[in-house]
Amino acid sequence: MKRYHWFHKTATMVSLIGTLFVWSCSEAPTPGPISPIHSDNASKHGAGREAKGQIRPLNRLDENAANALAKGAYAKPKAIQHLQDLLDELQYIVEAKSGTPAVDKIDDAVAKAETAKNALNKMPSDDATALENLASARGILQAAIWEKSLNAIQGTQFIAEIVVVEGIIKWGVKSHDCRGAVKYLWMKNAEGGLIAHCGHRVIVPKHALPKDAMLSIKIDASSFITVDFGPDGKFNSNVAVGISYRDADLTGVNLNGLILAWFDEAFDQWIDLGGKVDSANQIVWSQTDHFTQYTISTK
Repeated sequence: MKRYHWFHKTATMVSLIGTLFVWSCSEAPTPGPISPIHSDNASKHGAGREAKGQIRPLNRLDENAANALAKGAYAKPKAIQHLQDLLDELQYIVEAKSGTPAVDKIDDAVAKAETAKNALNKMPSDDATALENLASARGILQAAIWEKSLNAIQGTQFIAEIVVVEGIIKWGVKSHDCRGAVKYLWMKNAEGGLIAHCGHRVIVPKHALPKDAMLSIKIDASSFITVDFGPDGKFNSNVAVGISYRDADLTGVNLNGLILAWFDEAFDQWIDLGGKVDSANQIVWSQTDHFTQYTISTK
């Protein structure tokens, strides 16, 4: 696989693009109507609902837990999780575009990113090997953009994701927090795709979107696992949404009983969406025909 050393000239630019396109972590989003600790809704969506045995969002791990994805947590689990998100997004394109000119280079980038993840998973982690392979992955993706085998907007966002992971490896970046963070990814209606953020996932089939759109995953800043998927609106066909319980406090929780739910603002109530538990990847999946705020819940 060919290496591209010339990419270092654009590192500063990509870092800025990463700030603009991928994550916005400096300000937490205003908790939505399903946030159990929201000051205006605590009595309706918090303890009162739990007492009635209705939908109950899972609590997050304490932010200082070793495997938590919050600001007080250790840095390496965050880097590995974000790298896995990127790998899933790129692998989806490889599978969807099999036989096209884009596949070889994107597949090369996947291989480099996978090697980087494996290096981080070593005890102790091999940071130098991880950074070397991530730099190569950036260069490969940039070449794919220049050759127009990868959408420029989406490709730049992928590169920015790598820059974020590199920052976590080099400097720890404990302030980089999954809580209150939002991620965007451009998606073409004719192609569909996958967007992943801190373990949460959306898989969009071809032609499911009404038009090309910037998809988003915004994670609630509260101590509960709630996620806002965007943009708002109905789809032409169902999409798959998955919420991770990787960052959940599972004390006393029956994993087989986990479901997804969305909040219906018109009727001020949770709607049970059901769900399929993928215990290997610590995620609960379901199908939906629209985006709004969702939660992972016990019943």
